[in-house]
Amino acid sequence: MRVFSFIKRELELIPLETFEDKVEEAKEKSPHLKDMPYVALSLKLDCMILSGDKGMLA
Repeated sequence: MRVFSFIKRELELIPLETFEDKVEEAKEKSPHLKDMPYVALSLKLDCMILSGDKGMLA
């Protein structure tokens, strides 16, 4: 149970409204539709995504 408490404290939920202006661009660049929110957020924050998925943006 302590592990879950730690994870819950460390996670920050970011509402869609924060990065919704990047959703259309992310749809075009995402290798899979399920990756779109992560790609949109990375575009908004101008940061890379660490992923083992070879189709993911570099």
